[in-house]
Amino acid sequence: MDGDAMNPATGLSSGFTQEETTAMVTEAHRLGRKVITHARGAEAIRYAAKAGVDIIFHASWMDDEGLEWVVKNGCYLCPTLSLIVNDIDFTRPTDGCYPDFPDAHKRELESACKVLPKAKAAGVPFMVGSDAGFAVTPYGEWHARELEHLVRYLGFSPEEERCAARPK
Repeated sequence: MDGDAMNPATGLSSGFTQEETTAMVTEAHRLGRKVITHARGAEAIRYAAKAGVDIIFHASWMDDEGLEWVVKNGCYLCPTLSLIVNDIDFTRPTDGCYPDFPDAHKRELESACKVLPKAKAAGVPFMVGSDAGFAVTPYGEWHARELEHLVRYLGFSPEEERCAARPK
C-alpha cells in the first residue's frame, strides 16, 4: 500500500485509492484468500482496514480513524519492528543510508510506540512477523527478537507476546 516514499506535505501516501483497495480485497476474499498489506502511513492503513484486509504489516503511523476501521473489521496487526529497530541500532556512519534511514526509523518507532499500544488496548489482535531479508534483518535470525520488541516497545506482557506468536 505504501513504502518509504514520503510526500513532504502529507507524509506517506497510499499507492492505491480506497476504491482500488476495496476491489482487490473483495476479489481476493471471493477467491478464499487472506489479504496481507504493507501499510505504514495513516492513509494506507485506513484504506486497507476499511477494505477489510486480514493483516496489516507495520501500522506505525495509524490514526484514530484507521484504528476504528481495524477494530470494526477485525484486522490483525503485525508491527515488524525488527527492521526499524535494527536499522537504528546497527547502521553506522559509513553506511550509505546514514543518517537518513536511522533518523526516519527513530521517528517511526516513536509513532509506533504511541499508536500500537492504543490498538492493543482496543483489543486488536497482534501477530509476530518480520521484515526478514534485508542486510539488518537476515532470514532466520530476528524472529525471536520481534517478540522482545512487543514487550519492550509496545507494553506486551510475556504471556501476551507468546499469544501473538501463535495467533488463532
